[in-house]
Amino acid sequence: MTQLVLGAAYGYSAEQVKPFVTTLRRHYTGKIAFLVAVNPDPSLVDLCMEHGVDFFIVEGDQNNPIHMQWARFFHYENVLNHPFFTECLQVFLTDVRDVIFQDSPFSLPLTTDFEFFTEPEKIKNSFVNRGWLQERYGVAEAYAIEDKNIICSGTIRTTMAGAKVVVRHMIMESEKLKATGRSPLDQPMLNYLVYSGAFFNYRIFNNGEGAVDTLHFAKELIS
Repeated sequence: MTQLVLGAAYGYSAEQVKPFVTTLRRHYTGKIAFLVAVNPDPSLVDLCMEHGVDFFIVEGDQNNPIHMQWARFFHYENVLNHPFFTECLQVFLTDVRDVIFQDSPFSLPLTTDFEFFTEPEKIKNSFVNRGWLQERYGVAEAYAIEDKNIICSGTIRTTMAGAKVVVRHMIMESEKLKATGRSPLDQPMLNYLVYSGAFFNYRIFNNGEGAVDTLHFAKELIS
């Protein structure tokens, strides 16, 4: 089965991306693709070529990381529809910096169309995440899901068809927010979409349960 690991590496150097690439390649021989900035760091290009990582040069406001966080989904859609990846049946959408691998991201079988992974914290206990939701969807909508765990927008395991659904939902949601004068942001958008029922046949994994552990709020490492 052909698989794809897809992430955004805008403006990163080889040093920032190397832990991701080298630990992934210890366990996984399939396709990897990065979104990279115009005029990427030559050391990053060398690293990609050395480890068989395809890269797609994309334009955007590289000096505005918040913009690029949600804008990546527009570029993801183009990559997912590229003829080179038509045979891929499973996709891992992932952050690149500060991500390492202890096994292949596909070592566990995919049992649903979408797998989402939570941070070990509830929305109501995170001033930042709760604020992001309130700013974009209002107090009532944020309150309705505040007892839910925070879903990390940086790691999603899915089928190829599911990946296209995710990015299309994120694109449409960002356009809806912009049309009403609100700024798109990937994490609150994904949490709102998942918890409001935009996806079917999905599973939400808490830390230690699935293929991904998210450590931003973790009090201790999960072995």
